Amino acid sequence: MKSSPGQQVIVLGTTNKNIAKGLKRSSSNNMLQDFIHIIKKVQEKISDDSDVVWTRYSTPEEMRAGLDIYLQQLQAGNTSCLQDLNILFAPTGAFQEHSICYGWADEYLRLAKEFDSLYKSNA
Repeated sequence: MKSSPGQQVIVLGTTNKNIAKGLKRSSSNNMLQDFIHIIKKVQEKISDDSDVVWTRYSTPEEMRAGLDIYLQQLQAGNTSCLQDLNILFAPTGAFQEHSICYGWADEYLRLAKEFDSLYKSNA
């Protein structure tokens, strides 16, 4: 910023470091919200009559409850569950198998791609 002779320049007390911290926090919150959105979309697809025999869950209710726990962790800012979710999103994982059996494979592929992209950027 240029100043003319006799003109005083006032610089606000915000440093680039503080701005970067704020942006990182904001971007982290957005990333968590994106993960939450993806998990909620998957959770909506699991109905009471879903066959979950090929998953680690005994019932569809248990699968949804497991996703609820992951959602609660993410909402609290805890990303430790992302490794487990990454396994569930893996090819031939529980989510892909469910999507193929219940007709939402195209949506699963889109959600899995979004999840993978977020997961890699979080690593």
